[in-house]
Amino acid sequence: MTDTENQKDQDGELSKKEVNEVERSLDKTEEAEVAKTQEQINHSLEFHGRGFELFKIFISNLFLSVLTLGIYRAWAKAKVLRYMYSSTRLMGKQFQFHGLGKEIFIGYIKAIFVIGAIYSFITYLETIPALQSIQGQLIKNLILYTLLFPLIILGILGSKRYRLSRTSWRGIHFGLDGTYKELFKLILKGVFFTIVTLGFYYPFFKNQLRIFWAKYTRFGKKYFHYYGNVKELFRFYIPMIVLVIVLLSSIFFFFLKLENPKYILDQNTYDEVLDKLREDGLQDQYHKLMEQFTSIVDEEFEDRESFEQAIVERLNEEELTLYRTAIFSMPSENHDFGLDENETLFSESLESWIVESSEKMDEQFILSFLGFLSLLYFVIMIYNFWLFASVERYLWAHTQFDTIQFNSTLKGFNYFIESMISLFTIIFTLGIGTPWAAVRFQRFYLSQIHLRGEINFSTIEQADADKIKATGEGINMLLEFEQ
Repeated sequence: MTDTENQKDQDGELSKKEVNEVERSLDKTEEAEVAKTQEQINHSLEFHGRGFELFKIFISNLFLSVLTLGIYRAWAKAKVLRYMYSSTRLMGKQFQFHGLGKEIFIGYIKAIFVIGAIYSFITYLETIPALQSIQGQLIKNLILYTLLFPLIILGILGSKRYRLSRTSWRGIHFGLDGTYKELFKLILKGVFFTIVTLGFYYPFFKNQLRIFWAKYTRFGKKYFHYYGNVKELFRFYIPMIVLVIVLLSSIFFFFLKLENPKYILDQNTYDEVLDKLREDGLQDQYHKLMEQFTSIVDEEFEDRESFEQAIVERLNEEELTLYRTAIFSMPSENHDFGLDENETLFSESLESWIVESSEKMDEQFILSFLGFLSLLYFVIMIYNFWLFASVERYLWAHTQFDTIQFNSTLKGFNYFIESMISLFTIIFTLGIGTPWAAVRFQRFYLSQIHLRGEINFSTIEQADADKIKATGEGINMLLEFEQ
């Protein structure tokens, strides 16, 4: 082989290496571009409902419910759900609700029997004489809430399972596989520790609930995934926890003051007595009494007995006689005011002198305290909108489905404004504007939820149809609990 041929072979080999490097470089560039394009793909939930259309549904539902004495209520609910779901779109495709009024009605009837039996039992307890006291009433309420608590959880889980099983998008059904036992233990633990820790445990409870719902919620046979960290979530709740602690501490302090009153001299009565002595020309005695009483006016006593004892110890017989004379506006020589013989009369006279400091607090403290309490409660209510928005953004930002990453752009101020607009629309129209308020708020809220990425529908298998009963939906409807 000649040198020229060898050179050609080498050149050929180099060319192949260069081609391979170029191909690998192109592959990396393409992957980067695809990844970049994937990040830029952004879809939002859209709501295309109209207030007047929903208003017509409300009117027809109201008319038929009245005409059927409430029986049509289950069909009315199914009609509203079908309209709200079909008005919601993602990637140009509608959601569909396939639930039937008949299913909800059967669930409603079951709920009536179960909850009716509970209230019948409570009514029976009211006939027992031993339970007709205040303590008995507390026992009955405890029994009632203990029996309703499992049903409320059943309503929450059952309603979610029923609605998801009857919801589809692009022909693929949703589903929820969580068990009642697991959710019951989770909620029972969360409620107990939230109460015991005065709210400190609630962020942990919230995070665990989100894990539960995401873990068992599926689209077809694929499940959602939540990977939030409770330590990160907890920081959003710190200002609210501080505000609630201040509120509860203030209320505790207020009732502590009421439960432990102090006794003080009534300044008005004190002035009236000394003025009476001056009118009677008893100037010297007036000055003597004033010196004695001045040291007592600003003191507080744990009980009336200690107050009366201080008066007796600091005033001599002559000064006590002057005091009694002034308080009764009668000459002392016409009456025997000896302490031993007239203790009752003396104590009655002191009633006009001694007042509980809580009565003073009525004038000096209660109004300002209630003002502070109202302001604090208002701040808590307002901050709750910002808290809700912050938590929503965090929860959605840590939720995934397949290659889809969710996020939310909900802001506290916008959420507050939209909530107030909806509230005042309902109030000022005496309820007539409810459909318009519901449509406006639904459009606003869903528009804040976004999805980044694309779903590979070829990898999503249709799950078998869930035969979920509507008992949970019926419980929620009977208890007026809407999710």
